Amino acid sequence: MIGFANHWSWGSTSYETQKLLMNNVGDRVLASTATESPMFRQVVTVDDATGELIVKVVNAQPAPAPTTVELGREVAPAARVTRSQGDPAVVNTPDSQPIRPAEATFDCAAATFTCTFPPNSVTFLRIRPTQP
Repeated sequence: MIGFANHWSWGSTSYETQKLLMNNVGDRVLASTATESPMFRQVVTVDDATGELIVKVVNAQPAPAPTTVELGREVAPAARVTRSQGDPAVVNTPDSQPIRPAEATFDCAAATFTCTFPPNSVTFLRIRPTQP
């Protein structure tokens, strides 16, 4: 999962995804459902140390997936987003690492909100509830 050359190392796409999963585990799993296709999966966990909800979504479809997210509680509007996406046939090499996680801020979090998950992506939303 990690490639090595004389003075260089790089993470494969699998390594980058596993690293994201490891850094966004959470302590408790919350009940969640998805009505998308079988190539769309989600899990919601709580990070007890920060109180954040961690919404993890895999969209393995070749098309974007507009999705309504219902959290069932009030949350702060700003969420941290970490996403990795790209053509499944593309691989990271010593000369090019096109599949790398990117971080951003999502300013539309709410008890219910809509988010479009890009094709061939894994997305992590870290959302703070307004009440502990």
